[in-house]
Amino acid sequence: MGSFWQLTDVHVDLAKECSGTAPNWYGSFNGQYGCGCSVETVNATSIFMRTKMAIPDFILFTGDATASGTILANMNVIQGSLQAQFPVTPLFLVLGNHDFPGSPVGTEADAWYQQMADMWGKRWLDAPALAELRRFGYYSTTLPLLPRVRLVALNVCTPFELAPSVVLPILMSRVCSLVAADRALQPRERSCGQRADARCGTRAPYLAQHYASVHLCRAAAGLHCWTRADWDGDRLC
Repeated sequence: MGSFWQLTDVHVDLAKECSGTAPNWYGSFNGQYGCGCSVETVNATSIFMRTKMAIPDFILFTGDATASGTILANMNVIQGSLQAQFPVTPLFLVLGNHDFPGSPVGTEADAWYQQMADMWGKRWLDAPALAELRRFGYYSTTLPLLPRVRLVALNVCTPFELAPSVVLPILMSRVCSLVAADRALQPRERSCGQRADARCGTRAPYLAQHYASVHLCRAAAGLHCWTRADWDGDRLC
């Protein structure tokens, strides 16, 4: 598999609401539960990462850049800090729920996904992955240093806005199709969406949002389809 760093939920306090000044250079968490981390913390973290593993195969930033200040400015802090310590390491973004200036769907989201593609995707994503990020906020790509490994970066914020019964079966079909294509499986294994429709008729399976990540991981690993009934005993189909 190789090696990689994952950095998540940094929540930079760029406006210094509770960090970045003496004595709280790195953020005060003593009773300030909403406090983010200072720019100094971000830079110290990047330096620490380099001392522990200087040549990873890739770095994955899994979102939530902002505690205070603008999202783009905080993303610039994180991206710049990582690139200063890892100038030739592929760096990938997965958007978090705090990484949107508004709704993750609609006209505003369309413009935002294009900005994210310009900022995070141009250097390391291939053309199909870059096009997906520009349009949908998610993408899949092979890794430059690990060509047999496929990274599937989901946009899990969209189901918050749209009905999970509509979005997640489509998402599952996409994930399973990618895995199936990579493993050259039989056609009957290639689409969770099709298999779910056959099982449930016109009622697509509903997946609770907080089960989505585990569901996707199990589906990708075992290439089986689960409904919410497999988790909590409900009979929905």
